[in-house]
Amino acid sequence: MPQNTTILNRIAPTVWGCLAVVYFLLATGGCKSKDEYHIAPAIMENILFDVSLAESYAGMTQNEVYGGGIKNMDSLARYYATILAKYSITKEQYITSIRWYENHPALLDTIYTHLTDRSTLLQSQLYKERDAQNAEKK
Repeated sequence: MPQNTTILNRIAPTVWGCLAVVYFLLATGGCKSKDEYHIAPAIMENILFDVSLAESYAGMTQNEVYGGGIKNMDSLARYYATILAKYSITKEQYITSIRWYENHPALLDTIYTHLTDRSTLLQSQLYKERDAQNAEKK
């Protein structure tokens, strides 16, 4: 089975995994941020998209006992550090922004709608690439 198939199977649930991570951060944050700093919606969307891909990729490690994927937390920590560096933000800025978006759910909902659309588009592109590679092999 091609490597793309594994990636394809992980992309759709990735958005939901990202939502779970954000929900956890929001739930543990609890209070409204007094600081009005937040990452702009377009940039936050890109960050959350990268986070969702990192979460998915980190979960591609095979577990010998259960056969399914388990998250490699060391890799995930590196991915997060890379994402924060890519956007020149700190962990604190990221968390502050997540909390800010908790208080602005309409904006967060818009971001999640875009993330779902992007994930679907990426999945579609990967399926096309896989199908083209399979057609070449025949």
